[in-house]
Amino acid sequence: MGQIIGKLSSLNPKRTLFKVAITQKECAETIYWLELLLQSGYNKAEKLKQHIKQAEELMKLTTSIILSAKRKN
Repeated sequence: MGQIIGKLSSLNPKRTLFKVAITQKECAETIYWLELLLQSGYNKAEKLKQHIKQAEELMKLTTSIILSAKRKN
């Protein structure tokens, strides 16, 4: 993830923030669908829980990036 942020930071700051915000929205949608699949009784619940946890961590990271960028501006 650090490499991605490093590459993005070479772009215009507004564009970087826009791209991180898109990532955040995509992550939220992924969590929604994974939770729906989990509630449906899908037989690989443990794997889904791992993916949900990873997606939630990504949400926290993107939220932190966005808030930090907004505080700087």
